Amino acid sequence: MVSTDAHPGWTRECPTHLGPVVSLSTVGEVVAPEVDQRGVLAVFVPFAFTPTCHAEVGELTASRAVLEEAGIVCTVISCDSKFTQAAWVETAGSGWPLMSDFWPHGALSRDFGVFDEQSGMAVRGTFALNMDGQVVDSQVLQPGQKRDFTERGLARWIDALSA
Repeated sequence: MVSTDAHPGWTRECPTHLGPVVSLSTVGEVVAPEVDQRGVLAVFVPFAFTPTCHAEVGELTASRAVLEEAGIVCTVISCDSKFTQAAWVETAGSGWPLMSDFWPHGALSRDFGVFDEQSGMAVRGTFALNMDGQVVDSQVLQPGQKRDFTERGLARWIDALSA
């Protein structure tokens, strides 16, 4: 069940591959300040440079215009260092910021309940947060499953943040 309370991770600050430290509540100011925002799509991925993560980031980048038209900004969060993420951006070409949950290791992932203690990584979790910090929809997948971030797959998140 999705909580309607403001999420504790909403204000946790994390460095990005771009350099500045941002929080989920300020990611839109960094990424798309000109967008009339309805919410943030927080996308947790296990690690940079994995084939599934690479494919998901590619779909999110290709769908950027669709999300921004709906007033949604996105951030991809992993437990990699911002230096690893910077190298990954060069390879993956992400159109969205990558937030580093490296230190304190997995703190933001723990806040959202998607940190795997045994592997030291986040599992694939997606959270739609409205501008009040409330989680209005979420999805957590089992290892090996891939999310659909094509325009069709994003309809769920757009609907949740448009309600």
